Amino acid sequence: MNRRSVLFAVPVALAALTLPMQPHAGAQERVTADVVAARVQQFYEQTRTVQARFQQHFWNRVYARTQSSRGQVSIGRPGRIRFDYDQPSGKVLVSNEGEWTMYEPGDDGSAGQYARGSSAAASQSAFGFLMGTADLRQFRRSLRARASSDPPNTDALELTPRRADPHYRRIVVYVDNQPASLGVVRRVSIEDPDGNWNRFDFSDLRFNREIGADVFRFTPPAGAREIGGGAARAAGPRVESAPVIE
Repeated sequence: MNRRSVLFAVPVALAALTLPMQPHAGAQERVTADVVAARVQQFYEQTRTVQARFQQHFWNRVYARTQSSRGQVSIGRPGRIRFDYDQPSGKVLVSNEGEWTMYEPGDDGSAGQYARGSSAAASQSAFGFLMGTADLRQFRRSLRARASSDPPNTDALELTPRRADPHYRRIVVYVDNQPASLGVVRRVSIEDPDGNWNRFDFSDLRFNREIGADVFRFTPPAGAREIGGGAARAAGPRVESAPVIE
């Protein structure tokens, strides 16, 4: 397997939630893909910041193997997102209104390596609707039949780009359907053009809490080596360890 990390061209315990006020859905409302998409848009349009724990699973089709990692994600709408991976990975991925930075510590304890580039692709990425830089109406939408592996009390909204996209083939967004947390995204699964799946499960979600601007700034440590560059990929960060920017 190629070892690489890719930025998006860049993811619950109800007791832990602090949610904006939501109107209750009517008892007779027919749930359609458009209804679920509208719930997501309405919820996140009222949201300034999101903080959550994430668990990521990247499934490689060729090797039929899954790699997993976890960490903390912070979102400042519009246009800012940061992934901090738990140790031993220690990776950091930041997109901040025009520029992204991806950093990975060295396996041998060295300062590691990093890459920077334009976040124009990231802003329209699979996470764009969470970042406030993309609209679900830009996708074709359908509802998937419920599966036993879905998060409880969610509807699975499948999104496909209206034009062929080199970064992802489809996105499945698992949306909370309970009145108190209507429209909250619990999981995002992304299929890339090669048939690999990148899944993010969110927990300990916190909304509209103050996040300092410095959170979305990142300076690699002294001695870190700059590599690659160019346009960010859109599928979301992968879990492989050595970043290669395409």
